[in-house]
Amino acid sequence: MATLDVSQAGEWGQNLMNIYDFIVRKLTEANIKKDVKIVDEIIPLIEDIRDAWNETYKLSKAVK
Repeated sequence: MATLDVSQAGEWGQNLMNIYDFIVRKLTEANIKKDVKIVDEIIPLIEDIRDAWNETYKLSKAVK
């Protein structure tokens, strides 16, 4: 999250920062409570973000 420059990314960047913040808070909660169910709930969100970044990478390589 330290490398996400919200001032350059505008609303999209702020939304992404909010999602990252949510994930960190849920992982912290899961760790404190030792609750794997919380982790299971956010894994699909993390996978969606991973897939979106992978697709973005592929598209950027195709443009070059």
